[in-house]
Amino acid sequence: YQRRVHGGENIADLGGIKVAYYAHQEAMKRKGRTPDIEGFTAEQRFFLAVGQIWGGIMRKKTALKLMSSDPHSPSPLRVIGPLSNLPEFHEAWGVTEGDGMYRAPEIRPQIW
Repeated sequence: YQRRVHGGENIADLGGIKVAYYAHQEAMKRKGRTPDIEGFTAEQRFFLAVGQIWGGIMRKKTALKLMSSDPHSPSPLRVIGPLSNLPEFHEAWGVTEGDGMYRAPEIRPQIW
C-alpha cells in the first residue's frame, strides 16, 4: 500500500525538481549566468538548495507515524531519490559509478 501511495508523490518530486532546474537554467540564459560562490557553481547551488529544503531531524516515532499516514516519502528520500535519478545532478557534481549518489543511466526513470 505505502509503495503505491509514495510512488505518485515520488514522481511529483522528480518532476518538480526537473522543471525547477530547467526554469533556473532558462533564467540564467536570459539574465546571465551567476558566478561561482565559494567554489560552487550555479547548478551545484541549485541542488544544495533542494537538499536544504528537506533537511531536518525527526524522532523515530514521528517518522514511523508519518510513513504510515503521509503520502510523501521521508524527507531524506525526497532528496536522495530524485537527485540520484537526474543526469543533471550527476553532471553538476561529477558523480560517477562507485559514488554514493550514483545511479546507472539505464535504471533512472525518465519523465518528460
